[in-house]
Amino acid sequence: LPYGENPAPWSTLTNLAGWLPRGSLPATQIYNPASSNGAGDWGNPIGGIISDFTQSSCEAVGGVYQNSYTCAYNYIPYYNVVSDNDIYRLYGQVKTSITDNLDFYLRAAYAMVDTPYQYGSPSQPVIRGPAIHSGATYQLHAPVNNPYVADFVQRAGYTGNAQGFTPVTYRAFAHGGIDTFAESGKYSTPSDIRNKFAHVATGFEGEFANGITYDLGLTYNQSNTYSDSPDMMLARVQQALNGFGGASCNVPDLNPNRFGTQNDALAGSSGCSWYNPFASNFAGQPVLGLANPSYVPDAENSDELIRWLYNDRKNYSNNWNVTADFLFSGETPIQLPGGNIGWGAGAQMRKTQNRETVPDPIYNGSQPCQWPETEGQVPRNPTDPLYNGCTEDRAGPFQFFGTNVPDYTEQDQESVFAELSIPLLDSLYMTAAVRYEQFTGGLDATVYKLSGKWDATENLSFRGSYGTNYQAPGAGIVPGEVNNGVNSYTVAGGNWRGAQTVTQSGISPEEATVWGAGAIWQSEGFTDGSLFRFIVDYFNIETTDELGLIASANQIASAVFSIPRAGATTPSNNGTNLANCAHPLAGRVLFNGSCVQGTTSAADFASVRTEYGNGPGQLTAGYDIQTSYSFPFYQGDLSLGLTATIVDKFEFTETSLDGYVLDPGEDRLGFLNFATIASAASEYRGNFNVNYSQGIHNVRMIVNYVSGVEDERGAITPSGRQMGTTLAYGSTDYGIDGKDWISTDLHYTVETPWATVSASISNIADKSPPASRQEMGYDPRIGNPLGRTFEVGLRREF
Repeated sequence: LPYGENPAPWSTLTNLAGWLPRGSLPATQIYNPASSNGAGDWGNPIGGIISDFTQSSCEAVGGVYQNSYTCAYNYIPYYNVVSDNDIYRLYGQVKTSITDNLDFYLRAAYAMVDTPYQYGSPSQPVIRGPAIHSGATYQLHAPVNNPYVADFVQRAGYTGNAQGFTPVTYRAFAHGGIDTFAESGKYSTPSDIRNKFAHVATGFEGEFANGITYDLGLTYNQSNTYSDSPDMMLARVQQALNGFGGASCNVPDLNPNRFGTQNDALAGSSGCSWYNPFASNFAGQPVLGLANPSYVPDAENSDELIRWLYNDRKNYSNNWNVTADFLFSGETPIQLPGGNIGWGAGAQMRKTQNRETVPDPIYNGSQPCQWPETEGQVPRNPTDPLYNGCTEDRAGPFQFFGTNVPDYTEQDQESVFAELSIPLLDSLYMTAAVRYEQFTGGLDATVYKLSGKWDATENLSFRGSYGTNYQAPGAGIVPGEVNNGVNSYTVAGGNWRGAQTVTQSGISPEEATVWGAGAIWQSEGFTDGSLFRFIVDYFNIETTDELGLIASANQIASAVFSIPRAGATTPSNNGTNLANCAHPLAGRVLFNGSCVQGTTSAADFASVRTEYGNGPGQLTAGYDIQTSYSFPFYQGDLSLGLTATIVDKFEFTETSLDGYVLDPGEDRLGFLNFATIASAASEYRGNFNVNYSQGIHNVRMIVNYVSGVEDERGAITPSGRQMGTTLAYGSTDYGIDGKDWISTDLHYTVETPWATVSASISNIADKSPPASRQEMGYDPRIGNPLGRTFEVGLRREF
């Protein structure tokens, strides 16, 4: 969609950048916590920013001109809505009687889903390193002897005496894409994802002579996952900017006081390559077929050099669990008017193990800093006099993503449980159940449930239940673990930047209280052989200490950057809000330099740190409705059905962090909840179905419905200029008032003597999903973007 309509998938961090001229490099790089322009790294600025593009050259490749150092680009054209998958499944089962009262069963399943090319943005933006100063700005330096500088200087009309240039912000591949790692005809950097799953279950079922039944089972599950997500290593980019790029480059360093190789005489020789960071390095926007007027033939960076700049960031994980179940049941001699009291009891033991394998020494955390330890860069606190750019969180060598230190975790769980079936009357029965469970780490809980049903008349029944539940922290949760990821920030105009999550120690279990009540009506319909059923249930689910983010990175950023820009009366979501540098959560924001009250804006930060642990609680309540009517029709049977869920409450308790209340708690029902830890919360969901069967034929039509949600972020005024003018953009309310999603599906099956044949048409009317100001232009949790789709199937049983 046009930028002025939906700016969500547009990034202001691109390869068409503004560059700051610099004087001579300092002999020694110096950390200055008060500086945001990198003078201690790259020398003093000489004059103002010069641009690697004009408004016309920016727009020629599909960009949006924002200012002299920002030409926004849309990364969604590089994506696939659906990735190509190879899917394999195998299943087998055997069950046999050993004696009249003893059965043996064994089942096994295997599945693999292979996604060799999952495309995203061509490359990621720079949010850290390799400069000593913090933040995302002025992190790279192109010296004047870089052979690609001369063309840039001439195009920009620069006549000064700079010794080098540093980009304000930067992304290596954006407007021009990248096909180094892609399939033919694709222009992005794909991830390779492969999931394998195996399941084996075996056991014995039988009955003792005294009538007690038993089920003794053993279940084993294992998943093996491989994934990669390539990213660039900026220390290597800086090396290549200096003329020392490539795997075969090996020349002596003549200045050990600066990071990287310093040897001007051998730059670009002896197997070493130069990196071209400028607009001259790409021929055009390949997906849209737009030519780049700044392109210089043969100025592209070679595939060999690009491969050297990237790391695959390969990760292997192995997760398995084995569960032993012992279940016994029978009847007691206690007889009530409705019959004997039944009982069930058992025990369960489970062992879970998670193991990560990260073979690459760059990705596995062995290199905790942008520069290798041989360069003298080690993690230190910025207050340390020896600090030289690597923080104690060991962010690693990548420009955007973090490292992944391999984990090994295991968890043991044992539980015992019992249940009673109590037939108080022929028309009234109850069940009572209790379970005690304990986990590794001294965590335990006792949960219970009471339920009952009363058949008030032949047609009308009432039912209800009340119980508690419990969820222990998973085996993969490691206290103190630091995960460096990314986030789309609403207050920054949707731009992606860093998001660091620290796992708290002392995490306690999540608990829940659940109750519900309902009624069931069953009777004959208007004609003989017809059947009418109506069921309504009220549910109320209240959780406390939910396991998850204490607060989202978006909530923290919006709280810190909450001051309207000069001249504005209300805060905005286009990156112009100013920071409250005295805010209690300002210490969780990594600014580009230091935070300056009245100056630092939402465009001036690189990352936000939040925590994983026991977050706010949640109350969800509403109604489930099921109704159906079936009757003979013509030579077959016709049935009508309706299933619906009406959510009446979706409330969160207070969200606080570091003693600051981010959210006092509110009802989020009917809202998109984009910038919080909740998901889109529709009030109504349901489907209406009509089914007709006649002999071997069955036809089923389903109408699906999901009510729309309101985008609580409100309208936005995108920054920048309208194409070909100096006019500002107006406000856009795209997707704010979310529309309902209604789709119709048709399914047909025929049972032939040799196989079952099926055919389906989904979304017959070819409806588009409701608009939403998100990257793809819709909310994937509400609507499906595929339009009308067809599926045929064949199943043979033998």
